[in-house]
Amino acid sequence: MIMSKNCLLSVCLMLSACVLFVACTDDFVLPEDESGISHTVIIWMGAENSLASVSINDLQEMHDAVDAIPEDCQVVVYRDAQFAPSVYLLRHGQYRVWKEYEDDENSADSAIVVRRIQDLVQQFPSKTYSMVIWSHGTGWSRSPQRSVLVDNGKNLTNPPQANIGTWLDLKQLEGVLSHLPHLNFLMFDACYMQTIEVVTQLYTYADYIIGSPAEIPAKGAPYDKIMEDLCNADVRGIIQNYAAAYPATSGVLLSAVKSSQVPGLCNATKSAIPSRFMKDNMPDVSSVQVYAPPYGEGEMEQKIMPVPYDMRSLMHQLMTQEQYAAWVRQWERTVPYITITPEWASQYISYIYGSRHNHMTDADNYGAISMHIPSAAYEQPGWNDEFRTLRWYEMLSWQQTGW
Repeated sequence: MIMSKNCLLSVCLMLSACVLFVACTDDFVLPEDESGISHTVIIWMGAENSLASVSINDLQEMHDAVDAIPEDCQVVVYRDAQFAPSVYLLRHGQYRVWKEYEDDENSADSAIVVRRIQDLVQQFPSKTYSMVIWSHGTGWSRSPQRSVLVDNGKNLTNPPQANIGTWLDLKQLEGVLSHLPHLNFLMFDACYMQTIEVVTQLYTYADYIIGSPAEIPAKGAPYDKIMEDLCNADVRGIIQNYAAAYPATSGVLLSAVKSSQVPGLCNATKSAIPSRFMKDNMPDVSSVQVYAPPYGEGEMEQKIMPVPYDMRSLMHQLMTQEQYAAWVRQWERTVPYITITPEWASQYISYIYGSRHNHMTDADNYGAISMHIPSAAYEQPGWNDEFRTLRWYEMLSWQQTGW
């Protein structure tokens, strides 16, 4: 997520919100028969950073939507912001603070994430599970200590210090997911996480992966509008109602990947890699849709991550018409749901408005999933070395290109 405006609230507001939520739980009664729960949505809110106040807003949205939760579903929220973490339990018409930890925890430490989510799975048995990861995100690259989730360890809320701390990188996230039940869907309510590199690293752990290849507004998902969709694992409904809550001039772009089709997409793409991305003969990609400023232009965002190129726009430029038509058939099976607004929210819109990274430039061929293109400029940040460790690199035989 991004902080597109200064919306940090005071500590008093945070305390009053917590009191409000606790007061709403007096009549909460746990069902005697837990076997009636078919689906559990776990929302991991890593908010010990500049998004701390926004997490209160999202909790309020969830609270307002408890009547939309089906009787066979439950939503469990782990929230770590200022003060010690708390766990919230939401069921049909009911909301309660289930647990308040005595000490602060690092909600971006993979060992803690695994332990706490395993605790939640044990305490809240269910036939199926889904998961939402809520925080800041930068995609697949660490650069050197980034990817998704950030905990500054000091309860800070003012950037940039609030966003300096422990980040969970992609390999660590994969390790977390390997300890959990298979998910109906894995949703990133965080910026830049819908990359083909992330998808191929994680697709075996969930039926669908939902996210954005670009920035999303600080307030993120409208949980009061998508609660029923989350509980029903309605992937199409999630992204459509998420996007519909935002104006066309400052919205979001989202996609949902069907995991069972990911190997097919890799096979369809593989032939295009060695022939078009040789290290000593790279293609001109200047007209390809991008979701962040080109590296080296001096904007803040490009200093922390490689340029995310739209994968479908890229394939359209590189392939022949016949090749692209065949590739698109597989793409549409792999990415069945996409939604987009003409422009999407950007923290940097005030001084780079009009640059192509925050609005659509290839509306006929966009895919809402980004793809990395190696570059000599990425040697010093170490992104090329990191790229070579990813499953996508191996599955697509990138080594044949010399990168």
